[in-house]
Parts: sequence; structure tokens; C-alpha cells
Amino acid sequence: MKHLTRGQKPRDNLEITIVSDENFFLFSPLLHEVALGRIEPSHIAYPIRKLPNRDRFTFVLAGVEEINLDDRQVKTSSGTLDFDYLVLALGCVADTSVLSSPASEMRSIFTLRTLGDAIRLRSHLIDIFKQANQLKSPDQQSKLLTFVISGSGYIGVQLAAELRDYIFENLARFYPAIDRDNIRIILVEEDQHLLARSHPKFGPYALKHLQRRGIEIRLKSRITSWGADYVEINNSETVSAGTVIGVTGVAASSQITHLGIDTDSTGRVLVDEYLEVPAFPNVFALGDCAHFREPKTGQPIPHRAHTAVRQARIAAYNILADIRSQNKKPYQYSNPFDAVTLGNSRAVFRFDGLRFYGILARLTCLVGYSILVPGTHNRIRILIDWLLSVIFKRRHQTPEN
Repeated sequence: MKHLTRGQKPRDNLEITIVSDENFFLFSPLLHEVALGRIEPSHIAYPIRKLPNRDRFTFVLAGVEEINLDDRQVKTSSGTLDFDYLVLALGCVADTSVLSSPASEMRSIFTLRTLGDAIRLRSHLIDIFKQANQLKSPDQQSKLLTFVISGSGYIGVQLAAELRDYIFENLARFYPAIDRDNIRIILVEEDQHLLARSHPKFGPYALKHLQRRGIEIRLKSRITSWGADYVEINNSETVSAGTVIGVTGVAASSQITHLGIDTDSTGRVLVDEYLEVPAFPNVFALGDCAHFREPKTGQPIPHRAHTAVRQARIAAYNILADIRSQNKKPYQYSNPFDAVTLGNSRAVFRFDGLRFYGILARLTCLVGYSILVPGTHNRIRILIDWLLSVIFKRRHQTPEN
């Protein structure tokens, strides 16, 4: 949107429409920090009404009900829109299918894909500690205060580290009746390495740090079943647990899967080098909606925030190029940096050949993420939130507590 509104000229005669069931853009890479009290929810949500060049586009607050590529129409809850060019940027949903089991209906699993997910998780954690504080039995406390995280990608590792710091350095101090030895955090990963898609040295560093902080790591493992108060790992180990958080992966939006076009196993749309859907010219897919293969390796590229930002720039360029009868520009994937935060004062960070670890990497990650967040006000507030959480501890209460 930003690149289209900035790049258009009067002779282009564009009518740009955004359709969304939310009136803000969400910066999801920092959701785990919202869930665990470091950052205020509103600071990673940028209102669409505050976007620059607001007079150059129309915003429709509505849900997308159906997309008809043949008739070139989008049916929404507030009416039907015709289009000449369409950009599919519907994001994704949490994929918990790998955690399904006959007993799984007996309890809910927490995910971390929306702002609501983050707020619900924080509220749940506070409620769990309130309940545990009333229990006298160490066994009962331990069952309630065991937290199992399924998935050790970027989100899982960051969440485990933040959860440990939030509990031991902030939450537990309000509940003196709780024995900290009864608190367990277990990270379950199906792969044999942590952070398997990052730099080879990042996984071992994160593993050592998490274990040193008392987090239990189960590699080459998966949750095979769970019930009201337990999870089963590898069909062999039963762990009593009060909280299960699933960050095993994501799947494409249901509107994408119902389009009847070529997709991968997770429902993402296969796109060409211009980020277009091959069978439907002038239909583009970006970010979590798109399956783009890196030409040199033939492998699908990872879905990261900075990747989606660069894809948006290319899609806007190609739309304007087509309107002006100019040559389109192919999308060239690059992954110049990796960043994984590990709690209050640790992280790993890579930029090209440079690698940082520890507090320097943590500060670099903070600045890097702040740059990607839309809106100067939000960027400044995130930096202030982080600084205040270090000096005065994190926000303990939720809007519901």
C-alpha cells in the first residue's frame, strides 16, 4: 500500500482499496513480547487511518467471504468489489493439526498469531498463578505450573526464553506461596536441532542458554496426545501440564485454500518470479500467502517479516509497471540477517558475515525490529516499553485482571 500510494501518478488513474476485518496492521514478530508483558498491545498495532496518503485509497472494514478470480471479484461482508489487480496478503492462521488427537478436545491449546491470542495468553498465565498460589500441595502446584511449548522455531525459542524471564523475574514475586522449584517450562521440537533454519551456530548457542536458564528441551520429539491436564510426548512420556502453547507452524487463510489454484501443502499460493499467480495475470500473493521458490536452490523461502516488506515493494512496482506498459521486475530473495531474542538480555543476530551474541545482539534486535514497525510513534513507544521493562519490571496486570 505504501509503495503504491507513493509511486502512483495522476495519469495512472488508480482506485486503491484495502479490505480487512481489522482496522490496524499488526507487527506479529513481537507478539511474544506483548503476551509476556514487555510491550503494550497497541504499540505493535498501527491504525490504518494513520497511514500516509490516506486520501489516495479507500479502506473497507469487512471480512473477505469469497474471492472469484475468474470473474475478478471479491465478495466481502459489506458488498462485492470488482478488481483489475488483486494483491493477496491475508496472512495465515496457526496450524495445530499436528497436535490433534482423540483426547485433544478435552482442553484448549494456546496459539500466538493474533493480538487477541497474546492478550488471552497473558491473562491465562496470571490466572494460573493465582490458582497455584492457593494450593498447598507441591504436586498440585507443579501440575498447574508446568508449561509445554510445542515447536522450537524462531517463535518457540523466543517464547520459551521470554516466558522464563517473565515468570521468574516478574510474575512469581507477586505470589510468595508458590515454590519456584515447582515451575517447569518444556520446549518440544520434532527436529534434531533448535533453530534449524537459522545460522548453524545459533541453534547450539540458544540450546545452551535455554538449558542454563532451567528450560527443558526435548529434541526429536512431538506431542502425540493431550487431555484436560496432561500431554503425551512421543507416545511414551506423560507430563502433567497446566498450559500448552502450540507454535508448530502456520497454514494459509481459508479464503486462499478455497481459490482452486495451485498451492503447497500448507495452502500457500504458488507464485512466479514476479510474485504473480501464473494462471491469473495481475493477481499477486505476498508474505504468508505466497509460496516462492528461490531460483538458485529450488527451495521455498522462509516467511519472515522483512521478506514480506520487500515483496510488497516488488508487487507495487510490478503493478505500476504493468499499468504503464513497462517491464516488470523479478523478486530476488535475500536473507541478509537473522535475529532471535533470548529473553531480557540475550539474543543472536547476524547481518551478512557479522554475528553478534548476548546483550549487543539483544540491543541490535530491538533497534532492527523497531525500524520495521510502521509509525514513528510506535517505534519510540516500543523502545520505551523495553527500557521500562528492564528498569521497573514488566506489566503484570491485563485489561481483564
